[in-house]
Amino acid sequence: MVRRLGVPAAFALCVIFATASAAAATMPIAGEWRLDERASRNIPDSMKGIDLRVWIKGNDLYTQRLFEGSPVGEPLSVSLDGHEVEKDLVKGQRGSIQASWKAGGKLLEQIVKMKQANLIPIVQTTLVSISDDGKVMTRVQTTAQAGSSSERILVYRRKD
Repeated sequence: MVRRLGVPAAFALCVIFATASAAAATMPIAGEWRLDERASRNIPDSMKGIDLRVWIKGNDLYTQRLFEGSPVGEPLSVSLDGHEVEKDLVKGQRGSIQASWKAGGKLLEQIVKMKQANLIPIVQTTLVSISDDGKVMTRVQTTAQAGSSSERILVYRRKD
């Protein structure tokens, strides 16, 4: 399944959220989220059908990718402190992750840096927000690679 997702899609799905309970309470991110393909834009085939399970334990936020309800790979754990941390993003691929709350805990910014084929630098900036009713998560991802950039909008709906 990791091969099906590919490295860029896998790190694109690395949803990184965590912080003190005050910010987490402002942004109700914990739960299961279903990708709304009709409302999203520029979704690669490898991300279609991939949902997310997000939970918070202490100051760490965990994100597990799901395909038809079953886990895909290992969950990603991240502590949101604004410091850049190098780690394995997916099997065999290292990179750095930096995340911080913006707008008083209503917006999460994550920055992932890695090198495709260990040569070409890729920087992906993702802005994550939750609707006021807590039912919709929107992720706006901008990926810069080899002098060009692309944008992807992923809309998730909370599973009941």
